[in-house]
Amino acid sequence: MEVVTGEHWRRAATAVAVELGTDTTPGLSVHEARLRVERYGPNRLDSAPPVPPWRKLLGQLADPLIYLLLAASAVSLAAWILDGSVGVPFEVIVIVSIVILNAVLGFVQESRAEEAGPVGPPERLPPAVHEPVAVGCGRLVARPPDRRRARRIPELGVRHHAAGA
Repeated sequence: MEVVTGEHWRRAATAVAVELGTDTTPGLSVHEARLRVERYGPNRLDSAPPVPPWRKLLGQLADPLIYLLLAASAVSLAAWILDGSVGVPFEVIVIVSIVILNAVLGFVQESRAEEAGPVGPPERLPPAVHEPVAVGCGRLVARPPDRRRARRIPELGVRHHAAGA
């Protein structure tokens, strides 16, 4: 069986299941699931490549108000040059300093938010959140890391790791 692509969301579930060689009631058998994992690999989405820090810093400048401030500093610099370049262009220095400070503070705040975020990349989640799940005979069976702290969710037929239970 080859990988089937298309707009499956537009079609009936039973038609898609027949095309993919499965049944919607019991699902795949353990043997067929193993064969498909060996053939196609695990059912996992690739994570997006990380954004380099310099791009995150430049991203802080992508704002209409920043464009307005930079235009104001360019006009102020042009006026200072046309006036004979006498003294120090304080307006330009202040405006550019504010833009740079804003970009650095925004970058630092965003970096801290990413570090302390409630949900991060799967590699950084606690082990109980992304435990492997086994499927057998049409039933879903989770394997919690500590069986003493596992609880049964009867309506789903799933064993779930409870953090505080």
